[in-house]
Amino acid sequence: FDDERVDARFEDAMEYFKSRFATKTLAAASSDERFDVIIMDALDPNDEIEFAVELYQSESFIGSLYKGLTDSGILAVQVGETPDHCDPPDEADQFANRQVMLQKLQDVGFKSIHIYTESHSGFIGAWSTLVAFKDYETRANWYRSTPEIDLAIRKRILPTKSGADPLRFFDGSTQFLYQVPAKPFEVSHCRSEETPDACRKYRGFNPGDAFVPASDLEVEKSEKAKGVFARKKVPNHARIALDEQVKGLITRPSTWAIMKNFQQGSISQLTNYFEALGVCNVFLGQTHCCSSSGIIGFISRNSKRYNFGDWTSTQKRKLSIYSPVVDRHLRQILSASKMTLRDINAGEEIILGNAQ
Repeated sequence: FDDERVDARFEDAMEYFKSRFATKTLAAASSDERFDVIIMDALDPNDEIEFAVELYQSESFIGSLYKGLTDSGILAVQVGETPDHCDPPDEADQFANRQVMLQKLQDVGFKSIHIYTESHSGFIGAWSTLVAFKDYETRANWYRSTPEIDLAIRKRILPTKSGADPLRFFDGSTQFLYQVPAKPFEVSHCRSEETPDACRKYRGFNPGDAFVPASDLEVEKSEKAKGVFARKKVPNHARIALDEQVKGLITRPSTWAIMKNFQQGSISQLTNYFEALGVCNVFLGQTHCCSSSGIIGFISRNSKRYNFGDWTSTQKRKLSIYSPVVDRHLRQILSASKMTLRDINAGEEIILGNAQ
């Protein structure tokens, strides 16, 4: 606390934010008084006292946290013990406050919310933390690779005199694991009274879906150049060449930015390949691209006339601000979420579009 950069205040933190930001518009809140990061570690959401309800349900308080952040600010909130597989959804459990806060964070304007579990908190069970991004593009930081995170830590943290690692429980690999929430959060989320759409679409692959191997397809000349045609009749809602789809190439936003800024030689050819045969979107916060590694890459595209749906579009940005299902099955969504949208006859060309 002796560091001149520290401004320690011993006062009511809730009242501090409400009195300064609750009644202000975003434009009225000066950048000098706003924060890049706000960390809230107060009562647990299942504490049965009035103040806990105020912490997790007060619209004016949650709104003041949002207004108290800079435009690319981040809010981190301790949200209690991680659920078990057998637990009901939070809305019907002792953790109803957690569910209320998740909804109110979305209502006030946070663009991306994630939840992770940490087992080194010193409690009997694993504890959870919620991270909310005020700006959608800042979400790209959540998906950084392990080396990127390790480098950022080393650039910012002070070394120890002994030379030992200054962080006992945290490094890039730990943060990378946080990208995938514990499965009980997905299970509990999908037990909600109104089943979220992602629970029906992205929880792995349905054994009841038809699987069409690449051997049932062939590449031939089409109207423009080459296209992919069905050798046999393909039913509606079938997954095509799934063995190849799951091995698709996916770039991170940071990697794609470097590739686009270095347009020379083979790098230029690689970016052209992604843009011509892949799908580029902002699902990870900033532009990144995904491309199939096999026969799927030769499928023609048409935004108006198509029979093969690709959910890897900017529509995914609107799936849900908070979804442990999406976070847990991200690679499936990015590279292997395509399905036929109607029956396709033998000899008919398969054409890719954006599923509605």
